[in-house]
Amino acid sequence: MPKNNEPSGEELKKAGIVVGITNLLLWPFYYADSRWGLFASIFATSAVLYASHEVGESKRPVENSLARLGLFQQRGASNAEIENAFNNTVTGAAAIYDWLVPGSNGPK
Repeated sequence: MPKNNEPSGEELKKAGIVVGITNLLLWPFYYADSRWGLFASIFATSAVLYASHEVGESKRPVENSLARLGLFQQRGASNAEIENAFNNTVTGAAAIYDWLVPGSNGPK
């Protein structure tokens, strides 16, 4: 596991793939009208990021408890909440990817 509970490169790739595929599936909206496509893309990306954050919170109970208490902050307190939300989102998106793509989290 990376230092300071930062997400791994593999988790970041999976998160990018989930958001990218979500936006690729919206091409009919862009084909019909660019304004509809932009609206659908912003809405879908927001929904995916929110769902990823919620899943990530359930996957990281200890880290979230420590963040809520504000104990053991290794960096400045100004970044702690943002970093925790980012880590939750990336972890959740990686979990969604693993759920959508069976066998993606096994040994290689």
